[in-house]
Parts: sequence; C-alpha cells; structure tokens
Amino acid sequence: ERLRIDSDGRCIVGGGSHAGGSALVVKGGNQNTYSTIGMFSNHTNPANNTLLSQIRFGSNTTAVGADIRVYADAAWGTNDYPSRMEFHTTPDGSNSKQVRLKIDKDGDVTVSTGTLYIPQWISHVGDTDSKFGFLQPDIIQFDTAGTTRLKIMNTGQIRIDQGTSANNGIRMRPSGWNYDFRIGAVSSSGGSIWLGQNYEPTGGTRD
Repeated sequence: ERLRIDSDGRCIVGGGSHAGGSALVVKGGNQNTYSTIGMFSNHTNPANNTLLSQIRFGSNTTAVGADIRVYADAAWGTNDYPSRMEFHTTPDGSNSKQVRLKIDKDGDVTVSTGTLYIPQWISHVGDTDSKFGFLQPDIIQFDTAGTTRLKIMNTGQIRIDQGTSANNGIRMRPSGWNYDFRIGAVSSSGGSIWLGQNYEPTGGTRD
C-alpha cells in the first residue's frame, strides 16, 4: 500500500492509518525510515532570484497572510545550487506580504524592521564558556573562559573585568552631568585610581 485516503478525508502518503488531525500525512518506511517532502521547480539551472518553491498560509484561496519562499540566490549550474530562504508575513491593516527574515547562500541572516528576540545567552557552537547575553533585566553581560569580563548595567555603568567582586576591575559610571573612571578596588582606603570631573571620593583626596 502506497497511498490511502481514509474515511475522515486524510490523505496518507505511505499507507497505513493515522489518528492525528493532519489532512495530509507523509510517512516514512518506503524510501526511508524518515518522511520527506520534495518540492522541485520546473527550471534547469535557474537564474539569480528565480522563485523555486513556496508554502502559503491563508484562510481561503485568495486571502494569503504569510508564506515561506526559496529562491536561487545566484545562477545555478552543475553541482552549484546557491539558495536563499525568505519568511514573509502581512502587517495589520494590509494585504501585502513583507520579508521579515532572510537566510542567504552565505548563511547570513537578515531581520527586517521590528524587534529581534534572542535567547538569554548567545555562544559559539561547542564553546559555552565564551558568550554574551541578558542574564538579568536591562543588563548585558560578556563572558570569556567562563568568567564575566564586561557588564553594561541598567544605570549606564560599564564594568570591565570585575572578577569575583563588584568593586574590582575597571568601572565607568555616569553621575548626573559628570562621569568618573575607576581602576582597582573602589574604596577610600587606597589601592584605587580615581579619574573624574568635579568628583571627590568620600574620605579620600583628589590630585
């Protein structure tokens, strides 16, 4: 058995039965243990920007709200298939779809206007010790070799290489109209370099 249309109207490619809510089911087991859907255009060596395949999403045959498209991202040739994938959605109050996300032949990802929401951490594949992310609300943090190296605080303060203490390392902090730049242990007891405009450290002196 290769194809079945059951009593509920489901089209099951690969035969057998299926209890899910899908109208079209593609099952593995004939050519492969996994299922595959192939979409092939009627082109031989398509030119750059030729639409190869697309999937449309809508409420009826004319109202299409979104689609996924695949284009030739340069001219195709023998064993040379540069491609680009685009995701289109329609804004409120419009019937014109717009490109929202694009992945080109070089692997570059382009996001159109709008907000890009990213995971808490971003790191290189296989290297979880070096990363940057948004560990706390309104704070951006950069880590290398498992150690925090730089933080941009929600106050606008920049902290560089603090190690285990929030008072160590290099700190640049806005203070009203003035800014101060500190190196070392931030205290009035010594071991610090204080550079500032109209700033006097509590209990300390200024050169």
